Amino acid sequence: MTVTVYTMQNCIQCRNTQIVLDKNGVEYSTIDIRKDPRALEVLDKYNFQSAPVVIVDENGETDAWCGFRTDKLNELAEKSSTVLA
Repeated sequence: MTVTVYTMQNCIQCRNTQIVLDKNGVEYSTIDIRKDPRALEVLDKYNFQSAPVVIVDENGETDAWCGFRTDKLNELAEKSSTVLA
Protein backbone atom coordinates (compact mmCIF):
# COMPACT_ATOMS: atom_id res chain seq x y z
CA MET A 1 0.00 0.00 0.00
CA THR A 2 1.32 3.44 -0.91
CA VAL A 3 -0.05 6.62 0.60
CA THR A 4 0.69 10.06 -0.81
CA VAL A 5 -0.40 13.29 0.84
CA TYR A 6 -0.48 16.41 -1.31
CA THR A 7 0.02 19.39 0.98
CA MET A 8 0.57 23.13 1.13
CA GLN A 9 2.66 25.12 3.55
CA ASN A 10 0.73 26.66 6.45
CA CYS A 11 -2.28 24.42 5.81
CA ILE A 12 -3.81 23.36 9.14
CA GLN A 13 -5.85 20.52 7.61
CA CYS A 14 -2.71 19.23 5.88
CA ARG A 15 -0.76 19.28 9.13
CA ASN A 16 -3.57 17.60 11.06
CA THR A 17 -3.76 14.86 8.42
CA GLN A 18 -0.04 14.20 8.83
CA ILE A 19 -0.34 14.19 12.62
CA VAL A 20 -3.07 11.52 12.50
CA LEU A 21 -1.08 9.41 10.04
CA ASP A 22 2.08 9.73 12.15
CA LYS A 23 0.20 8.91 15.36
CA ASN A 24 -1.16 5.74 13.77
CA GLY A 25 2.15 4.66 12.24
CA VAL A 26 0.95 4.96 8.65
CA GLU A 27 3.85 5.35 6.22
CA TYR A 28 3.29 8.02 3.58
CA SER A 29 5.09 10.45 1.33
CA THR A 30 4.28 14.13 0.96
CA ILE A 31 4.28 16.38 -2.05
CA ASP A 32 4.00 20.15 -1.69
CA ILE A 33 1.62 21.24 -4.44
CA ARG A 34 3.24 24.67 -4.62
CA LYS A 35 6.71 23.23 -5.21
CA ASP A 36 5.91 20.38 -7.60
CA PRO A 37 4.23 21.53 -10.82
CA ARG A 38 3.12 17.98 -11.65
CA ALA A 39 1.10 17.86 -8.43
CA LEU A 40 -1.57 20.14 -9.86
CA GLU A 41 -2.10 17.66 -12.69
CA VAL A 42 -2.88 14.98 -10.12
CA LEU A 43 -5.34 17.22 -8.29
CA ASP A 44 -7.00 18.07 -11.61
CA LYS A 45 -7.28 14.37 -12.46
CA TYR A 46 -9.41 13.84 -9.35
CA ASN A 47 -11.18 17.22 -9.63
CA PHE A 48 -9.87 18.36 -6.24
CA GLN A 49 -9.32 22.06 -5.61
CA SER A 50 -8.25 22.10 -1.97
CA ALA A 51 -5.62 20.50 0.23
CA PRO A 52 -4.79 18.11 1.63
CA VAL A 53 -5.35 15.43 -0.96
CA VAL A 54 -4.68 11.86 0.15
CA ILE A 55 -4.23 9.15 -2.47
CA VAL A 56 -4.01 5.51 -1.41
CA ASP A 57 -2.95 2.85 -3.91
CA GLU A 58 -3.49 -0.72 -2.77
CA ASN A 59 -3.48 -3.81 -4.96
CA GLY A 60 -4.34 -1.84 -8.09
CA GLU A 61 -7.20 0.02 -6.40
CA THR A 62 -7.04 3.75 -5.75
CA ASP A 63 -8.88 5.70 -3.08
CA ALA A 64 -8.55 9.49 -3.05
CA TRP A 65 -10.05 12.27 -0.98
CA CYS A 66 -9.44 15.86 -0.05
CA GLY A 67 -9.71 17.65 3.24
CA PHE A 68 -9.18 16.49 6.80
CA ARG A 69 -11.30 13.32 6.83
CA THR A 70 -11.05 11.53 10.17
CA ASP A 71 -13.31 8.73 8.91
CA LYS A 72 -10.98 7.98 5.98
CA LEU A 73 -7.84 8.42 8.11
CA ASN A 74 -9.14 5.98 10.73
CA GLU A 75 -10.02 3.49 7.99
CA LEU A 76 -6.52 3.88 6.56
CA ALA A 77 -4.95 3.39 10.00
CA GLU A 78 -6.91 0.14 10.44
CA LYS A 79 -5.81 -1.13 7.02
CA SER A 80 -2.22 -0.18 7.75
CA SER A 81 -2.18 -2.00 11.08
CA THR A 82 -3.64 -5.09 9.40
CA VAL A 83 -0.94 -4.95 6.75
CA LEU A 84 1.76 -4.59 9.40
CA ALA A 85 0.41 -7.44 11.54
